Parts: sequence; structure tokens; C-alpha cells
Amino acid sequence: MAASTIHVIFNAVVAAKLTYAASSWWGFTTAEDRQRLAAVIRRGIRSGLCDPDHMSLEDLDTDADDKLFNFILHSKHHVLHSILPGRSDFNYNLTPRRHNLVLTAKSSSITDRDYITTL
Repeated sequence: MAASTIHVIFNAVVAAKLTYAASSWWGFTTAEDRQRLAAVIRRGIRSGLCDPDHMSLEDLDTDADDKLFNFILHSKHHVLHSILPGRSDFNYNLTPRRHNLVLTAKSSSITDRDYITTL
């Protein structure tokens, strides 16, 4: 089998299982957990099953979070769109943000890991 085909299969099976619903559980992992998960990718690269330029699991999770947030933000029919915070009308001359929503203050370290915050 061609190497590119093996890489596609690795991404479809192994990487997909490692990142399944990662948006919900990634914030609760420890550094040790993340090292164990990354070791699977390193073993795949070392054995030739995975592309050497494969994205890290942290990058895959960040990319998936960004795609989900943009989908929720721009799709009025998404089930989570109704719980987005209100729009902000502040016009500062700072680095532009990706959205114009009001940011909520977090009160403890456990709420820093929550996907959905409530006021």
C-alpha cells in the first residue's frame, strides 16, 4: 500500500479516535495525559504510519475549537447559538478580535475549563 494511503487511514482511524469530542475533555487533561496522547502520534510517525508533518494534538484541538466556534457564531440555526453572550459595541484601537461578543468574567480555575459559562 502507498505511504500516502496509510497516512490517510492513520488520520481517519487513530487521530480521529484521539481527538473525538476533544473540545469537551481537553481542558481537563493534565500534562502527563497530553504526553501520553502525543506519544501515540510519535509512535505512528516512527513506524511510518503517520505523516512526519502531522499536526500536534493540541493544534488539532485548537483547530477543531475554532471551527466549532465559528460555526456556532455564524449559524443562527445551531442549537448553541441562542446561549451566546450579547454583542459588544466597543470600538477600541487595539488588536481586532475575531468576534464582537461580550466576554464573561470567570471566577475560579474550574470555570476556566468550562465550555459553556453561565452568568
